[in-house]
Amino acid sequence: MEFSMLYNEYRPCRLLLAVLVVSLAHHATSFQSLRSECYTLDKDNFLYDFTDWIGKEFQYTEAQDGSTYTLRFCKDMQVRSGQSIVNYGRFSPEYSSAQDTTIAFVHEYRYGDLKGCEHEGYDYSGRSSMVSVMCGSCPNSNACQDHDGCICHVESEPSKCLTTVMMGLNCVKLKGPRVFSGFTVGFSPRGKEVVDNGITQWGYESLHSDFSFVTQQSRVLVYFTARSILASKIGKPQYKLYPETGLKVELSGTASNGLPPTVESPTILEVNWRCEKKAPTPYLVNVTIPFADYNPVVFTLGKHCDYEDDVERSGSSGWATFGFLMFILIVGLTMFCCAGCLYKTRIEDKHGLDAVPGFSSFVGFVESTSGDRGGYVPATDATNIIISNSGSSSGSGNHSQRLPRSSDGLSYGAV
Repeated sequence: MEFSMLYNEYRPCRLLLAVLVVSLAHHATSFQSLRSECYTLDKDNFLYDFTDWIGKEFQYTEAQDGSTYTLRFCKDMQVRSGQSIVNYGRFSPEYSSAQDTTIAFVHEYRYGDLKGCEHEGYDYSGRSSMVSVMCGSCPNSNACQDHDGCICHVESEPSKCLTTVMMGLNCVKLKGPRVFSGFTVGFSPRGKEVVDNGITQWGYESLHSDFSFVTQQSRVLVYFTARSILASKIGKPQYKLYPETGLKVELSGTASNGLPPTVESPTILEVNWRCEKKAPTPYLVNVTIPFADYNPVVFTLGKHCDYEDDVERSGSSGWATFGFLMFILIVGLTMFCCAGCLYKTRIEDKHGLDAVPGFSSFVGFVESTSGDRGGYVPATDATNIIISNSGSSSGSGNHSQRLPRSSDGLSYGAV
């Protein structure tokens, strides 16, 4: 009863701590994340986020036929004439790009109505529109009545299947950080789940429990790739932990030293972490990658700590020690055998199996245990050699006799 009362008493504090951690992490990474696909990069790689403008209508009335061109920003392009509405394409972010001219960027709208344009458009996609955007007012025209901007003029092809729109937008206030384009971070050499084209992806810009790693996973590998002409601008990664205590984090690998990555040769950042304190919410590791002349890339890795991992896991250290000892033993035995063979052949003038160290002792042991002397006989033991004589002239057949001992010296007991 008392425990439940204490738990309920401190529960608001725990919730407040979780909210504080999430807010701090979001503040550290929000400038780099995106809320939608309605964004673009200019020729200098500055980011413009138009999420708040999604669906905003910009209209332009054609003086000749009275048709009204309606652009619903980052949604679609329509031409309204009387009671009819013709769709001139839906927003296609994969085809939007920056321009090197006075035009800041171009948005393309594809896959509009097909009637009369079945064989027109990009890849026979029907009616389409190309919207060129300039940051500023329209040239040679009156100021836009809308503070955000307006359509300057519209050009339509005779086939009525392609419409070109020129816009002037007040996008200076939407200018964001300078993105290091071409830089990717993923969990495989060609992956880009974490960072794509220098922009942090959803799920790794702040805390998401579904994207956090479990307690049992003590190591995470992330791969960096970049264009070779800009790879030298990448600095050493740094990290910041929220909360600051309870999780031990170490960065290693080729990427931790600032080694420039390329598309063909990615670098690896190894994140080793160990739970030192149990926590109700995931720990946040904000990894910051600095770039020269560009804004840094920041992404978040979450780590669950359901229990304390007091002892570092070192399952392979025992096998490594065993392998090292076996290597030393094999090398020592090889050197001992080689040295013994050289000694017996050079000093004791023995050859063959007699030159093998310990072989004579082994044979003697076998003979002593078996009680048989009819096996291997050393070459020096001439008294045990049996000579077999076979002659056709003797009538007794084959017979054997031992060699007599040398009579050079007196026998034992001789007078």
